[in-house]
Amino acid sequence: MNQDQIINDRADKIVGKALIAAIDGNKFITSVFPFGKVVIQVSGARISGSPKVAITEAWGKGVAMELFHQRKVVHKQLFPCIYWKGMTKVMRSFAVMFRTWISKHVSHFNGTHRQISCWDPTVKNVCPNCNCADKSTSHINRCSDAGRRAVRSESVKELKKWLEYKQTDPSVTHLICTYLNHHGDKKMLSLLPNRSTYSKYKAAILLHDDLGWTNFLEGCISVMWVELRREDIRVRKLQGNEDSWARGLMRRLLQMTHQQWSYQNATVHLKIDGCTRIEHHRLLEEIDQCLDSDPGVLFVGGDVWGPIRDYCGRTQ
Repeated sequence: MNQDQIINDRADKIVGKALIAAIDGNKFITSVFPFGKVVIQVSGARISGSPKVAITEAWGKGVAMELFHQRKVVHKQLFPCIYWKGMTKVMRSFAVMFRTWISKHVSHFNGTHRQISCWDPTVKNVCPNCNCADKSTSHINRCSDAGRRAVRSESVKELKKWLEYKQTDPSVTHLICTYLNHHGDKKMLSLLPNRSTYSKYKAAILLHDDLGWTNFLEGCISVMWVELRREDIRVRKLQGNEDSWARGLMRRLLQMTHQQWSYQNATVHLKIDGCTRIEHHRLLEEIDQCLDSDPGVLFVGGDVWGPIRDYCGRTQ
């Protein structure tokens, strides 16, 4: 290399080190320089790309924040604390119909028994699994039915394997999995085994509890979990980045919620041997009542199964 090339090469290395140090320490100068011909800012941030896209995204964020606040999904003061950047990418990774289901679910417009009972008087506003009254969208992730909780517990095991595969901070893995295994019955702060050991996570835990169980299961993780992951990657020199980790977590939480929805639908609609799960339970209850009142009532013309087949035929 000639002298000029040597100088340029040395300058590039110095600049590269300076950039890495600036990003690592979060210390750098503003990108707004004097004498610029045109400077466009949206919500206080300078726009370097398409103004149309930036304005549309800022408007959409404001509308979503007001909607979530009015419907008491997320308070507007907590709305900026959610890692929405990751949610945008996660939604794009799903099929169109799954995105539609997520949008309806978080907006509380899915066809739960609360909604269906408004136009169909034959449908009772109760959970088909635990018989809890007022079966709303929020109940999907709060049902106390043993089968529903068993499904979630299996999902948590799979999530734990993924977190360990991604070399997640063991303390964060423990916090998340323990919290999920309590099925929303306890706040994360109350589950800390040793508060002094987990002191550096306290701010993230408090924000997590403010956002709540339902939002977490709908993929709305706080930005503080992402910051903790970024710092962990830097300290332990791990591969990957915090955005990829956050998106993986959000995707699995949304799939966990959909599993609860699928389980409920199977209870109501899936038929085995001509009967749904609810109808099978009714049949067993009827048999128990018959046996309690008169054991011989089940025998009709020497055929013990006659009434049972008749019952299943009526329910098809």
